Amino acid sequence: MTKQSFHDVNVFINGIASVCKDSAIIEEKTLAHFGDEYKRIVRYILMMKFQKFSAKQFAEALVPRDYLDGLYDVERECAKRNGLTVVYGYSDDLMELDGAIRAEGNCFKGGAFHLKRDKGKWKLVDGIGKRNMTNGGDPYCEGFVFEVKDLKI
Repeated sequence: MTKQSFHDVNVFINGIASVCKDSAIIEEKTLAHFGDEYKRIVRYILMMKFQKFSAKQFAEALVPRDYLDGLYDVERECAKRNGLTVVYGYSDDLMELDGAIRAEGNCFKGGAFHLKRDKGKWKLVDGIGKRNMTNGGDPYCEGFVFEVKDLKI
């Protein structure tokens, strides 16, 4: 399934969820529209919309992922709702932070970064990181998830 499939199912679910909060009914209506071959995607999206996650649980839900996919909209919303940020490599020279904090750092020549709070917003200045991401199924980089409330100001 493609990123577009996830997007289309998510948009459809958002429409139903705007008038119904019962996940069983939402699943039934969505599968009636898209078909049973979308069952895995529908259940994954519903889990992202309705489940509370710790950083560890969220990281486990994302593994294994192709780094080029980044986070799907539903995952980004879930991360924000749960106060989580995902850190992962993107291409051969970027480090991405996505979720509750969005930022990127140039790491073409390696290096370390840290977050700094500036005027109420987190900025990526120069930290360390762990969870495997993939490129076409082959290990590519290690990513990790953290809870923003655990950051020391």
